[in-house]
Amino acid sequence: MPSHITHALCALETRMRLNLPVIHSSWYILGSQGPDMFLHNRRRYPNTVSWGRRIHQEGYGRFVNHLGTFLHERGLGWDTPPGMFLQGYITHAVLDRKLHPYIHAASYRSGSRHLLLHPFLERLIDIELLESRPGISLKEPFSRNVDLGEHIPDLLTHMLEYGAERFGFTSPEPAGLRISNAYRDTRDLLMFTDQLGTQQLHMVFQRDDPEARKRVLSLFHPPEVPLGLDVLNRSGISWPHPWEEGVMSKEGVDGLYGRAVVQAAEILNGLLADPPGTYDISEAVGNENLNGSLSGQRPPTLRDSWLALEEAVEIRYRELERLSINDDLVQ
Repeated sequence: MPSHITHALCALETRMRLNLPVIHSSWYILGSQGPDMFLHNRRRYPNTVSWGRRIHQEGYGRFVNHLGTFLHERGLGWDTPPGMFLQGYITHAVLDRKLHPYIHAASYRSGSRHLLLHPFLERLIDIELLESRPGISLKEPFSRNVDLGEHIPDLLTHMLEYGAERFGFTSPEPAGLRISNAYRDTRDLLMFTDQLGTQQLHMVFQRDDPEARKRVLSLFHPPEVPLGLDVLNRSGISWPHPWEEGVMSKEGVDGLYGRAVVQAAEILNGLLADPPGTYDISEAVGNENLNGSLSGQRPPTLRDSWLALEEAVEIRYRELERLSINDDLVQ
């Protein structure tokens, strides 16, 4: 799946395409992270990881339709904070379905290396897309763009509780506690990975396992994309769709991302013409999984990527290891 900056850019460009201002921007950009917020809930318990996986696998349209029904029952319009959150949430699904097949194909390595190459590639794509869009402004550091305060607002908790209950999520622990934990873990993660400073580097290199260090480091954006690494596939390399047997593509990130913006704008344009809850959102958004697959959740086709990501990871790791020893990190 694309990383947080790419999702934010897609959401902002969608509003630009509709000639609409971005209001309640923190709610909107947090919404653009979709159920990734549930997946980031790795430290506090009870957690929402199973929720995030389930919504990614099937029923995304049903879930957002429940959120739309919540707005309708509360008399909340599209331009309210939770209405903007829902709009961002819709853009998430569109972008995931377009980009995830490419990211998986371009980062895959047999064994466990893909666990660090996948997020590393996502962050390289962030850098390329952000640099090529000077007209789109994000607050720095990034975590400020999604920060609704130390604790999640009650209204957003109630909205997500409503959606979770009607989607069928049940547990002995209160859903509100899970949602609060997910928000706080997401906020902490984005603040921690805003910039790779001396404190973060020392924490990473306190781990004994070099592979564990590399997995954590893959969550940080490097200063630049390594020279010669065509992460956007502007050269038109042919790649296999991981979930569709025999389907090949030469499309790069620019084209896939652009088509996602167009589709997201079309969906929102149709929805914004009427108040929330006027009709079923799920048909417009779709309930298929977020891998962009027409064949459900079959295992992906296993073929190693053409990109030299492992070499880039190793070079960066050795440099950061040296800096951690010399205590002279400057980023």
